[in-house]
Amino acid sequence: MIELTRNNSFPDMSRNNHFQFGYNNQLWNHGDQQKDIITYKYGPISRKPSDVMSEGLFMANEISKKAGNDLVLLLSGGIDSEIMVRFFMSIGAKFSCEICRFNDNLNWYDIKYGIEFCNKYNITYHIHDLDIIDFYQSGEYEEYAIETKCPSPQIVTYIWLVNRLKNFFPMLGGQPSTMYNSYKGLDRFINFQLKNKYDVVFLKDIISDTKGNIKDAIPPLIQLMSPSEFPLYRFFIQRKIQGVPHFYHYSPEFTYAWLTSTPVLNYINQKAEFENDLYWDYSVKRKLYDLNFNFKDVAHRPLGGGGTATSGAGGGGFELVKEYFKNKGINYEKQFRWSLLKKFPNAMDRVVVQNDNFIKLLEDGHKTFRKW
Repeated sequence: MIELTRNNSFPDMSRNNHFQFGYNNQLWNHGDQQKDIITYKYGPISRKPSDVMSEGLFMANEISKKAGNDLVLLLSGGIDSEIMVRFFMSIGAKFSCEICRFNDNLNWYDIKYGIEFCNKYNITYHIHDLDIIDFYQSGEYEEYAIETKCPSPQIVTYIWLVNRLKNFFPMLGGQPSTMYNSYKGLDRFINFQLKNKYDVVFLKDIISDTKGNIKDAIPPLIQLMSPSEFPLYRFFIQRKIQGVPHFYHYSPEFTYAWLTSTPVLNYINQKAEFENDLYWDYSVKRKLYDLNFNFKDVAHRPLGGGGTATSGAGGGGFELVKEYFKNKGINYEKQFRWSLLKKFPNAMDRVVVQNDNFIKLLEDGHKTFRKW
């Protein structure tokens, strides 16, 4: 395994590698100590961004040209990966979709949306069968986790699939940036993290005054990409894979367009009511996708479903897997996730900043943040 440093050569995983991460004001290095400070590089933007649809099509066109005939899109069944596919469909790109199916249809609830979508639009797709029970019990999941410092027993299934596609140009969707429009929403998120045994502390400089009292008015906040998603980038670098680990963070112009779109601005300015504070992003994304695509057949997914490998709230396609182990007397979270969190305590850190500061980051391109 290579050590990630700014001197190593690595594939172009975002436009001009605008998105990079590291610790202690260095890029692409590892953070192993709790005192380490996360460093991000987003941007800078190279021009005035357009709207979400235009920027998404621009990204798809650029990536398609780079990939040539080797483009493969990982389709989970979630709304984010489906919209990613629709961007590439809209420009007439040549690609296939790759779907990971667990044994005994343990993730059928998720992948059925992806399969139905591909069949409806005559999209070539391939099924990759993974015996998810053996994947965990044999310890194979831990091998991928150790190599990439991954704290998630779910994200490693994506890494497993990427490894099968390493001779192509794999493209993962991920999800757009997470935002909060009030302390109430942030408080729910923090309580959710605490409930799931994650280490969390408040961003005191944002949500409290000099005396430590919680402010009455909290500015719009954005959560930067979590270190729990960094392992995908590490895997691409370490295996020298040409591809894109995160479509929605491929260009700073798209992120800028997303954060300044009407649904997002309405949300952060509290001008709209959404289904649930914890699931704000699904409601905002739904409105944004409908606004830009006007696709009436974008299937609605129940909250908590739809393919996200990091979902702790709804399970993200792992509900039946967890139930299987529960029936065997095994606590899935304690057996497979907590053991990884002990190995990589920094991997569940969070960085939340004011929206205005993040916009400035997109314009300037580099900043170090104190984590929480």
